[in-house]
Amino acid sequence: MDKSVAIGIDVGKFTLSCSAPNCKVQDFDNNRAGIGAMLEHCCRCAPPSRLLFVMEASGGYSEFAARTLLELVPTSVAIVPPICISSFIKSRIKRLKNDHADALAIRLFGEKTELKPWLPPSLAQRRLRELLLVLDNIKQTVVRQKCLMEKLTTSPAPESFAVACLATIRAEAEAQRRQLEAEIEAVIASEPQLAADSANMLSIPSVGPALRTVLLALCHRQLHELSQRRLLARCGLAPQENQSGKSAGHTTLNKAGDPRIRRTLYMAAQCAIRPGGILHDYYQRQRQKGKSGKSALMSVMRKLLHLIQAVVKSGTRFDKERYAHAA
Repeated sequence: MDKSVAIGIDVGKFTLSCSAPNCKVQDFDNNRAGIGAMLEHCCRCAPPSRLLFVMEASGGYSEFAARTLLELVPTSVAIVPPICISSFIKSRIKRLKNDHADALAIRLFGEKTELKPWLPPSLAQRRLRELLLVLDNIKQTVVRQKCLMEKLTTSPAPESFAVACLATIRAEAEAQRRQLEAEIEAVIASEPQLAADSANMLSIPSVGPALRTVLLALCHRQLHELSQRRLLARCGLAPQENQSGKSAGHTTLNKAGDPRIRRTLYMAAQCAIRPGGILHDYYQRQRQKGKSGKSALMSVMRKLLHLIQAVVKSGTRFDKERYAHAA
């Protein structure tokens, strides 16, 4: 089997900087016509079936380019976490930092690393991601309005018109939040696999709709396909040891992947370690081993993710009595 030819792409909002072997880095418009021109340029190196387009994960911009490439020709695309590319660039001690240099570095990274092709998310998963993006923004708006209202109402003589405007904005934001949450539930219910996995996730105490939605939107396929170790790395929860000679630094998280997964898992873990919580005893055992509170909480986050993956892979609901007996 012929080896794939790596093509490095630095994705921008309006342009794509493309690095192909034995060619100068060229810029193309980040739209369907520009991607078609880029594809025609790259096909001079090898047929589409042998090309592997490598790009950093940059939200909707990289996914749009990846989907368009796969729609135009039968080719392969790999979307890599930014931390992998930045670490590779640092290892090469590069002093030049621009779009063309990044595209070249991405191509070299693709040539030296065995990458798995990216699979596009389903239509329902794409809708979930877009709804989640807007919902997060609405929640932040509600929090900001609440803080502003507290500042105004603590004044000896608050401006009544300002308070009324703020109350109206907050009420509208709350109404939009409820509509978005209802639409998310409708999207999940519309696809049998999502609906089944959602019910199994919510059967775990401390796993609420927020964590369920984030996992279904951002790593649904990975929950089914990846091993526990690879899933932890994908979600940025893999331990990263820092040791050199006699110097042993603190073990940290690799923090790859989308930070929203870690944020929601952190909040769920806080609930799970409360007295009577499903992972309260597990947390206490970690503390008794000498771990700090933060380190023990990270262990709880990993344990919770393992439980979620277990019910998703098995297709069964969580059995609290069986888990308590096994623990």
